[in-house]
Amino acid sequence: MNRRSKTRGLWALLLLLALSQAGVLHRARAEESAEVKAKALAQVREGNRLLDLHQPEKALTKFEEAEHLYPSPKLQFNVGQAHNLIPGHEAQAYQCLSRFLEKAVDANPSLRKEATKDVAQLRAKVGLVAVTVDPADANVLVDDSATPVPSAGQPLVLGVGPHVFRAVKGSQRSAVERLNIVGNDSFTVRLRVAPPTVLPKVAESSVAPPPRPAKVLVPAAGKESARAEDGRWQTKAGVALVGLAAAGVALGVVETFPWSSKHREFGEMDCGHNPADAMRCADLRSDFYSARNLAFVGYGSAAVLAALGTYFLLSPSENATSEGAATTKSSRAPRLYVDGRAATLAWTF
Repeated sequence: MNRRSKTRGLWALLLLLALSQAGVLHRARAEESAEVKAKALAQVREGNRLLDLHQPEKALTKFEEAEHLYPSPKLQFNVGQAHNLIPGHEAQAYQCLSRFLEKAVDANPSLRKEATKDVAQLRAKVGLVAVTVDPADANVLVDDSATPVPSAGQPLVLGVGPHVFRAVKGSQRSAVERLNIVGNDSFTVRLRVAPPTVLPKVAESSVAPPPRPAKVLVPAAGKESARAEDGRWQTKAGVALVGLAAAGVALGVVETFPWSSKHREFGEMDCGHNPADAMRCADLRSDFYSARNLAFVGYGSAAVLAALGTYFLLSPSENATSEGAATTKSSRAPRLYVDGRAATLAWTF
């Protein structure tokens, strides 16, 4: 056997080894892929079971784990169904089911029909917003959250309600755009990042400082109202006391007449000879003293009440007069003579 034949045999042996190794790797990968697919399928089955138990949040977690293990556009149907059963996830459900219809063209026709029906119903609960940004590499914030801009011709899908749009690049920001989505509507938002406005510096010497405002002293409203309230209270008390004094005078006048008549009648009677006259005299004496005492009480109380009422009625006027005098006195500024010239000094508080 020559040298060329040995070389050919060696290359053939190496080729056989390579093919056998490739077959082993292919089988290993196939087995690994089948194992991963089986795990993903188990997660999908568990998610479907949770959907039947009306637990869409837990089912969504299972479907997302299955998609992470074995990415497939067909799983978008399961993810979209879970989102559709969670309140407030209408936009996510619309996106997942639309992606399923777009990419899983070989899926079960019944599933595609159901997804088409759901997408039509969800359209009334979402809005489509086409966003253009300048420059193109600026970050788009939707409701203060970073949102990737879809490729050309693909709008953002947002739920009903108000939304805020802005673009940011470094320290530069765009103007804020606001939209209110009511469902089944479409919008176009254009964001342009502009550099921050720099105000020109103004020389300090060219701008005169604003004059200081003069201090104006205003009496406290609470104190004035308290003083007025005290004056009204004293006036009412004085009027009431004067009224009571008048009632005392009336009582004295009313008791003065029987007192006088009893005194006169008692002086005309002879109380020492007849027992009946003596008893009558005793009654007259008792009525006389009773009327006299009541008259004294009426006149005395009237005098005291009249004095108190007069005091209360005159007190507010005196206070007001004294306060007015004090104000007039304090408003006068003293004069200070300097070098024969009079200079007025203002009072400070």
